[in-house]
Amino acid sequence: MSREMWAKPPRLGPPLPGVPPGSLLLLKKSVFGLNDAPRLWWERLRNFLIANGCRQSIADPALFIYEIRGRLEGLIATHVDDLLSCGSPAMTRLLDRVDREFGFGSREWEDFSHCGKRIRKDMDRLSRAHGSIFVSMETYTDNMEVRSVPRSRR
Repeated sequence: MSREMWAKPPRLGPPLPGVPPGSLLLLKKSVFGLNDAPRLWWERLRNFLIANGCRQSIADPALFIYEIRGRLEGLIATHVDDLLSCGSPAMTRLLDRVDREFGFGSREWEDFSHCGKRIRKDMDRLSRAHGSIFVSMETYTDNMEVRSVPRSRR
């Protein structure tokens, strides 16, 4: 953090060990709820990915390319605190390191929702190595409301 911030200890739950009542805590990093927390978290993720062999895309700074000795191993697309990735077993090992550092809420494969889209992978019948990816926004569109616009406002 670029500023000094103090906070009262949480009131709910057991007291923090070694923190006397009435104390204030000096924050060493941003915490959930501060307006700069998402950006600081993303910058920490970015620095971690780069330190672990990824490079940031010039075309889209939210996209990270993972290569080992010039061979593409995977991609990671970031959106706020969500990651969407694809790649080889080496990429899976990188994601394991990311999970140990940041702690994923969940990890989903083959059929999941991401940013309002349902993403589903179907393996081709002839080969287990290849498949098709389907993206749909049915849930998103099902939740949309149709509004009538008066003729005078058209």
